Formats: sequence, C-alpha cells, structure tokens
Amino acid sequence: MQPKLREALSDADALKEENDAVNCMRRFLHPTVETQIANQNAHDSWATLYALYGSGGSIKINDMYRALSRMRFGEKKDESMDQFATHWNMTMQHFEQATGSEFPASVRSAMFEDALPTSWQSLVAGWQGTRPITPYSELLGKVLAEG
Repeated sequence: MQPKLREALSDADALKEENDAVNCMRRFLHPTVETQIANQNAHDSWATLYALYGSGGSIKINDMYRALSRMRFGEKKDESMDQFATHWNMTMQHFEQATGSEFPASVRSAMFEDALPTSWQSLVAGWQGTRPITPYSELLGKVLAEG
C-alpha cells in the first residue's frame, strides 16, 4: 500500500509556514543581517544569506577578495546605503574569517571608501580633512547619515 500523498497547503497555511521559517531564522542572526532581510520573504531571505555567507566555506579566498574589492555602492538597483554597508561589512567579516586575519580599521576604511562612487570623493575628502584617512567607524557613520 502506497503512503497517502500530502495535500497541498492552503495559501494561509503556506503563509504561516513561511512566517514561521523567517521567524526561526531571524532568532539566530546578527542584528545587522536581520536588518538587511527584515522586509524580505523567506525565499529572498535565504538568497540574501547565501549571498552573504556563500556555500558554507567552499569559496576560494581569492574569489572572496575579488568580490569584496569589486563591490560598489549604486551597482544594485534600489539598494540603500544601509543595505550596501551591511552587505559589505558581512562580506568583509566572512573574508576575515576565511583568512584568519582581522584587518585594521584603516584598511577597512580605505577599502570601504574605494567601494563608494567617485561622486562621493569630495564629500569623503571633506570629512578626512588633513588626516591620512578617515577612521572606519566615523566614515561608516557619516556615509550612513548621508546615504
């Protein structure tokens, strides 16, 4: 005797299942990641997590570096600065974990500044003043306030 096939879920049941999955997933996320997926459905949330964390560490370090160094704000349609900064930070953290190295704030600042459009150069230069580099936390705060 064959097992009874499960009947299709009603729309309400499917929505409840999706909400349960999203709530379960969010319970264990860092707040910056949770912010990035806050208004996404379950499928898009998983796609975002996959984009942030890759396929569980099988990505080559040079591929991660290449992706990080090529990230540019404004390349993704309708991406806010907050979304971009969160994605950039998570990618940087993933890269640091993969390499076993934590980069100094000055390197983070230079790399993040490089990810900004050229139209932001004069604004960043104004923030920097005569200093050799804008401290990363200051740069990030000002960019988020501006963006």
